[in-house]
Amino acid sequence: MQERNMPANSLTGEYAEGERLLAACGLWLLAGFVGASILVASLLPLVGGQAMPLSALASAFGGGALAVFAWRRARIVLDGADTRVATASSAGGMRQASAPALALGREATLAAE
Repeated sequence: MQERNMPANSLTGEYAEGERLLAACGLWLLAGFVGASILVASLLPLVGGQAMPLSALASAFGGGALAVFAWRRARIVLDGADTRVATASSAGGMRQASAPALALGREATLAAE
C-alpha cells in the first residue's frame, strides 16, 4: 500500500542501488575523459612550440592525474557493484536478472545459479 504513494520514477531496493552505482561509474568515466582531453590539449601546443613549456607541462600533468584518478575510481565503483550484485544473487537464491546485473555482464552468472 505504501508503494502507491511513491512517485512513478522512484526506484527502490537492489535495482535502485545498481542504477546509482552505474551512474556514479559513468560520471567518473566522464571525468576521466575530460582529464585525458586536457592532457592532449596541453601537449599539442607544446609539441608545436606554441606554448610555454612550464604551463603546458603543468596542464598536462594535471589532466593526466585527473584521468588516472577518475578511471581508477570508476573501476572501484564497478568492482563494488559487481560484488554487491554477486552477494545479492547468492543470498536470494534463484532470481531473475535485474537491469544492473545485465548491464554488468552477469547474465551467465545469474543463469548458472
